[in-house]
Amino acid sequence: MQQFHVLPGDTYNMDEKGFAIGVAGRSKRVFSKGMYERGGCCKVIQDGNQEWITILAAICADGSALPPGVIYPAAAGAIYNRWVSDIEAGNNPVLITSSPSGWTNNDIGLAWLEQVFDRYTKDKAGLRH
Repeated sequence: MQQFHVLPGDTYNMDEKGFAIGVAGRSKRVFSKGMYERGGCCKVIQDGNQEWITILAAICADGSALPPGVIYPAAAGAIYNRWVSDIEAGNNPVLITSSPSGWTNNDIGLAWLEQVFDRYTKDKAGLRH
């Protein structure tokens, strides 16, 4: 950071987080005391048939955040109106897209860099970078 004069306002952390559709709150398990004592119930097991929504998030070292990206599990571009009906254009900046798995891929990552990261950080960085 010192060598290239990178300021905290030019430093970002980006991550993605998947959320299982229809799974909210805590899960409940039923097991015997013997199973518990043997350590047989240490984790929750999902059936593997869950669909996932992925959120792309980025925050700057100065505390500001970039608009999120939301990836729905659907064929390319097949976003249902009901999925995004509460998002008000102009009031809720967000990148909405889809992938067959609901996870990010190279194309979505590039779109997020071009349409969100570059757009919202260019003026802030000025001519420094």
